[in-house]
Amino acid sequence: TASHSRNRLTDVMLRSESVAWIVQKVLGIKDTTHSPMFGSFEGFPPLLINFGTAELLEDEARHVAEKAQRQGVDVTTIVGEHLL
Repeated sequence: TASHSRNRLTDVMLRSESVAWIVQKVLGIKDTTHSPMFGSFEGFPPLLINFGTAELLEDEARHVAEKAQRQGVDVTTIVGEHLL
């Protein structure tokens, strides 16, 4: 997503290369369609999604929150401006 480029120098916890390595090697996920971004949130309990605008995964967090809300989940989103 765009936040991988936009926040590549501000996120001190993650690097794009690290995310890809973690997904493939640590989690053993070869097919990223198993990500929550592509799954269903129908029937989920309320969610709290907390992220900062300096994170690599900022856009993914926003996407998950919006998708869950569209599917009827009560979602609380806390966004930390310029935070990780």
